[in-house]
Amino acid sequence: MPKETRTALGKQGAAVAQRKRSGGSEPKTRQELYREAQKRGIPGRSKMGRDELERALRG
Repeated sequence: MPKETRTALGKQGAAVAQRKRSGGSEPKTRQELYREAQKRGIPGRSKMGRDELERALRG
């Protein structure tokens, strides 16, 4: 696995661990938001960024 990939995965894992420690239950990563949008059947989700997914899930 390339070093950049390992670094990115490590940072993402650290962010998830921090949210778990702080008690944040709302999904934060784009991947988590995408999965929730997929469950809800939100159209156009594959082209949305993290902020757009968050807005679509709220409204």
